[in-house]
Amino acid sequence: RRITWLKDQDRNLGLTSPLIAPTFPHAHPPHHPETPSRSLGAKSHPPSTCPGDGRRRGRHEAGAEIQRVGVMAESPAPAPAPMLYQAHPWHGVPIGAKAPEQLTVYVEIVPTDTVKYEVDKLTGHLMLDRPQTFSNVCPSLYGLIPQTLAADRVAALTAERTGRADIVGDQDPLDICVLTERSVSHGNILVQAIPVGGFRMIDSGEADDKIVAVLEGDPLYGNYREIQDCPPALIERLRHYFLTYKQVPGVKPPQPCEITHVYGRDEALDLIRRSCEDYRERFPDLAPRLAAITKPVTATEGSTRTPADKQS
Repeated sequence: RRITWLKDQDRNLGLTSPLIAPTFPHAHPPHHPETPSRSLGAKSHPPSTCPGDGRRRGRHEAGAEIQRVGVMAESPAPAPAPMLYQAHPWHGVPIGAKAPEQLTVYVEIVPTDTVKYEVDKLTGHLMLDRPQTFSNVCPSLYGLIPQTLAADRVAALTAERTGRADIVGDQDPLDICVLTERSVSHGNILVQAIPVGGFRMIDSGEADDKIVAVLEGDPLYGNYREIQDCPPALIERLRHYFLTYKQVPGVKPPQPCEITHVYGRDEALDLIRRSCEDYRERFPDLAPRLAAITKPVTATEGSTRTPADKQS
């Protein structure tokens, strides 16, 4: 009866949450004898009788209880643990203990997507960037490598290999393609990937490399360790996709994308190391904070998991 009465009061006051009771300045809730409260499946009782104990409840007593509920709702809650929130895919997800040889990858796009999804850098949510204007789709899983940044060191490698002095980094996390024979239905997931090579791509004067990797444990691609191991037709499909995926029908881009080199595993690992250094230089305070958040909870720190939980 009390919960039903609270819901009625919330509706009268225009509140959105029916479980947070309002506080009353005089602890006297309005009395509505003509509309006795009922709960689903419960027997009706006189408004001033408490079911189960036959005790009479006055308006002062009921109002005091409502006042206590309101005080509880208004009291400050303890600060929630950081692990209760979903981590930012770029900053809050560790790249992996075995990096750069094995990486944690955040997948944004899968081959069945006809629109381009991209992480919103401010919120960390996956947003729709743009619909694909042509019928081509990405031939592989596509996403980003957490805690990487294409900045000065990445740009220096591209400038060294191409002989162009005006190359700059695109200030984004490194992009990565992950090859797998399995069908993955959606993005916004984390996978483990092993780099085998990459494309040296330049977009409007910016270094925009695309790392090529294989899904760890994949039955078909999982044992590949060099980009030369991959089917040449698949590599060509990836090249074609990245050279055309930004094109708009009837519009000639002022400075089209270009892929100057297809490189192997060693250079891909070097590029990933450089991007990690660029990231740490740009965001020096995030690494220790992430380490503190992801530190394992020991028994002395109050773990409440039971043996049954650990087995499951």
